[in-house]
Amino acid sequence: MITKQKKSELLEELREQWKNSAGLIFSDTQLLPSTAVAELRREVRKADLFHKVYKNTLIEKVAKEMGVTGLEKYLVGPTAITFAKEEAPVAAKVIADLAKKFPKKLALKAAISEGQVYDSAGANVLANIPSRQQLLGMIAYVLIAPVGSFARAVNAVKEQKEKAA
Repeated sequence: MITKQKKSELLEELREQWKNSAGLIFSDTQLLPSTAVAELRREVRKADLFHKVYKNTLIEKVAKEMGVTGLEKYLVGPTAITFAKEEAPVAAKVIADLAKKFPKKLALKAAISEGQVYDSAGANVLANIPSRQQLLGMIAYVLIAPVGSFARAVNAVKEQKEKAA
């Protein structure tokens, strides 16, 4: 049993993390072996995320305060939350990748992104959305590709003229 003081500290921490997050990924990590938990922590740190297990009653209370409905049905058993500071797909991808690596030991339960609650299938879809950095790279490639093609065409014309001369 946790003390009231500890409970209020956990509630405050959860509220603060929730407010400062672009997205939340809910997962069940109960069956993960210790080596997998260490890998999860390493991946979470590398992606600059925050990950912690909270009691479902605390999660429900904060969700209600934040105006989130429909999350209760996913809060069965131990629930770990991964908080994405900037992009929800990044957190979803980290957890989904580890879930693929450790099937039946790590499960995505749900996700919240932009105030919308998603089930496990929605969380997996969220994991497949490219990150902002990847999207910017794609846009840059699309913008630069025609310039590269034009440069190759000009170079080919130049080489033809040099051969003809």
